[in-house]
Amino acid sequence: MALPVLDFPTFDLKLPSTGKKIKYRPFLVKEEKVLLIAIESGEESDIVQAVQEILKACILTEKVDILNLASFDIEYIFLKIRSKSVGEIVELSYQHVDGKNKDGKDCDHVQEVEVNIDAVEVNTPKGHSRKIMITDNIGVKFRYPNFDMISENKEIEDEVERTFQIIYNCVDVIWEGDEVHDEFTEAELKAFVESMSKDQFEKLSGFFGTMPTLSTTIEYTCGGCGQEEKIEVSGLADFFT
Repeated sequence: MALPVLDFPTFDLKLPSTGKKIKYRPFLVKEEKVLLIAIESGEESDIVQAVQEILKACILTEKVDILNLASFDIEYIFLKIRSKSVGEIVELSYQHVDGKNKDGKDCDHVQEVEVNIDAVEVNTPKGHSRKIMITDNIGVKFRYPNFDMISENKEIEDEVERTFQIIYNCVDVIWEGDEVHDEFTEAELKAFVESMSKDQFEKLSGFFGTMPTLSTTIEYTCGGCGQEEKIEVSGLADFFT
């Protein structure tokens, strides 16, 4: 006689980048095992791969391209899946920077803080847009970086080169008046970017400074010295602390 097949609940969420509704399920023991092994390894690449594998298994809506989702979409979906799988409360550990509180007094107390990850949302700064006007009639439309882009660019040691490469990766469309350019070579794109003035380039790179982020503010009172602390937690990695 065959063993019983276990049912699982399903849930809906909206992708922060597009508002598209998708359906997902909690991760199962076999999928949690993959994640735990990745976390134990301590390698960011292992964690990224495990997260992607879990999303591929748990997203039930068809034709969702995990590899091309914005990084904050990935983080948001995973946090929601994690919440429905093992509980919405995670316990994070914090202590004062350099073992000193704001008054300069020594305090190496480690404070355990409970965070409701189900309440964490993607925050979009006011005025953010994927379309950036470089001149009065020339503009650029960006695509959001995905996990693979971010991982690959982290391997570039030179900060300037890393900045330029992520811009090249994320430029989607360039237009001049009514003329739209959605196909161009990397050499053509580099020449276009390198021909900009400093002010024009700052407009372009400013897109990344206002990108949506998965974030929340945590407030707690240190159990060692009684001082109140406020910490901005952003990005998936901070929730594995």
